[in-house]
Amino acid sequence: MSYSDYRIQRISYINAYAEVAFNKYRHIKKLITIATEPQNTEGRSEDLIYSISPEKFTKEQNEKAKRLSREYKILSDFFFYLLKRQRAITLNQLYQKVKK
Repeated sequence: MSYSDYRIQRISYINAYAEVAFNKYRHIKKLITIATEPQNTEGRSEDLIYSISPEKFTKEQNEKAKRLSREYKILSDFFFYLLKRQRAITLNQLYQKVKK
């Protein structure tokens, strides 16, 4: 995967995270998300995205946010996740789901 593809996928993940956060925590109206490369990698870049919650959520938006949270463990109980030893997803897998 090229670096530019990685960056596009990373932004897709940030957007998915925002969708889930706004859906799960309806009192949140604004959100800032930050993403960067894993520690000890060569080079460094950051993505900083400011998002505003939609006024109302459609049924489709609710279903998509719940699916993203469930499938990719976004804003799920991290310790429960570790206990179950489920595999982490790649950014590419998330990107394919989010762009649908």
